[in-house]
Amino acid sequence: MKKRILIYGGSGQIGSRAVELLKKKYFVSAPSSAKIDVKNREQVIKHLRRTRPDQILYAVGFTSIDEAINKPGDSFLLNAASLMYICHEAAKMKIPVLHLSTEVVFDGTKTKGPYTETDTPNPVSINGMTKRLGELVVLGASPANCVARLIICYSSHYKRKSDIARMALLKIKKGEIFTATNDQEINPVYVDHLIQSLEVLINNKAQGIYHIGATNYTTPYQFVKKMVQAFGLDETLVKSTTFKEFSATRPGARPQHEWLSVKKFEKNFGKGILKTVENGIEDFRKNYKE
Repeated sequence: MKKRILIYGGSGQIGSRAVELLKKKYFVSAPSSAKIDVKNREQVIKHLRRTRPDQILYAVGFTSIDEAINKPGDSFLLNAASLMYICHEAAKMKIPVLHLSTEVVFDGTKTKGPYTETDTPNPVSINGMTKRLGELVVLGASPANCVARLIICYSSHYKRKSDIARMALLKIKKGEIFTATNDQEINPVYVDHLIQSLEVLINNKAQGIYHIGATNYTTPYQFVKKMVQAFGLDETLVKSTTFKEFSATRPGARPQHEWLSVKKFEKNFGKGILKTVENGIEDFRKNYKE
């Protein structure tokens, strides 16, 4: 029988694409927030007991570092509190939970190599703190659960929210300047490559923490330049700035060096599933929609 996957956050950037790709092979259920409010304990438990999925993918999240400053309660509810009763009930029913976390659980001070799964988290933002708390909830609820830490996911099309790739492309196409930092290490992941890796984690009943990202590293400035080149646009419109200058324009503290090592994933599941930065940009270009 096909695996039954329940996705919380199926209307989000990652969740919506997960629904599109995974429904080709699995029975996928992704109730809207109007139908199942993850903050409502009774709704969640009642729904879980009725549907009894084989796997839960928690793709809900409060993602804005800056907004979390004024909405710490919302950040806590979506990133941690809701997971408490979801994971508690799922553990009783022996349903594994795959939770999507983020690189902002680290402080971004590591410069000699990317962060590994064994590095100690030290979030510098409210949102990073609530995401880390969510990780602890998931991992503490059942040894069958898994946390996938993601870094800067970008999509070829998603109407409700933009990302660095589409934001930059839109400005460059208009002949406007786009500025990005030249002293940050990142390995952004294209959403389709991310979903493929999540499917691998689900099918292999992965446990613990895994980092998901591109297999090589770049800076936001170089990433945008490569993307603009792939589209044959004017790369002179891409300008560089420093992390210090960029941070001065944002209210929330954020990590500078956000790179994540994907060696554990490749060691356990093989190479070729996760792709390079350049592969991601090429697949983004092929699937891009205005």
